[in-house]
Amino acid sequence: MSKTTFLLAAAVLALVWAPTAADAFACPNYPFPSVDERCVEHGFCGYVEPEAFAGTAEDRPLASKTEGVDPVTHTASAMAAMAGALASGSADASAGFGFVREESGADGSAATTTPLEDSVGGASTVTAFRVTDLTFTGPTTDVEASLNLVFDGSFSLSTTGDDADERVALTAVVVGGGLCNSGGQILEFVGERQVSQIDAVGNPPTLSISGNTGLLEDVPLDEVTEFVVGPFTAPTGEPLHIELWMFTTTSALALGGSSNASSTYVFSLPLDGSPIFDLPAGYSADSSEANIVANALAVPEPDAALAALVGLIVLSIRARSRAAR
Repeated sequence: MSKTTFLLAAAVLALVWAPTAADAFACPNYPFPSVDERCVEHGFCGYVEPEAFAGTAEDRPLASKTEGVDPVTHTASAMAAMAGALASGSADASAGFGFVREESGADGSAATTTPLEDSVGGASTVTAFRVTDLTFTGPTTDVEASLNLVFDGSFSLSTTGDDADERVALTAVVVGGGLCNSGGQILEFVGERQVSQIDAVGNPPTLSISGNTGLLEDVPLDEVTEFVVGPFTAPTGEPLHIELWMFTTTSALALGGSSNASSTYVFSLPLDGSPIFDLPAGYSADSSEANIVANALAVPEPDAALAALVGLIVLSIRARSRAAR
């Protein structure tokens, strides 16, 4: 098996290995674990796992994890080197009120004069936003609603080297979430996408898009996309669980020459104060854990750093949305 085939197979495995809609969502009496068992029952979670491999030298630092009921940000990196080969991977995971954000990068380079040495750099992240007290209110015992979501993704893939070399750079993302109560699941959604640049021996670099399914099936590359998920029927007057989660990975392989991959993804509820749910007149949605008031997110004033981060995300999404029109 060639190195290119091996890396592509590993990338597909990473997507399969990522959380799915079924095993990612946990409710009371619901028989599925939390996101890869890496996040708490409510609050925010960030999990980073960089990796770098160069020739027969390997660096696998301990995965970094931060969780709790307060917004989190975590960063980690790895590097490995051997004669003629160098690889690195780094990632940043952030989760806050109504959003998950992941940024990662990978680099690999190997000298063509040492063809037995190759390099693979990569990083994987898991983040989740989960609350347990979302409550719909209104004049009836249930309500028909739809959920509004936003996805913003950007990436850069590059490969350089001689025609006799072999290189791959790729980025993959899986997003999902759901809504449920003690009686079971009310709503679930999941989507995935993988983009790779393949620079095989004797062939020009080729961009390949694969694995586009579910929520991300028709999402344009490098654009802001707004989703409406539903309709669904939910009870009023009782606490519900709602969760957003995201898994990303970037990888760069070089058997001679160099490969570089980087990506930034944001998956969120509406952060600009617009309605989170489409509801009939006379109904509302609230959550003290998530600072959802009257069906809109309100970022807590005391956390200036979080407010600044959310503000930057909102401005970025607005700017990219205008540019895409």
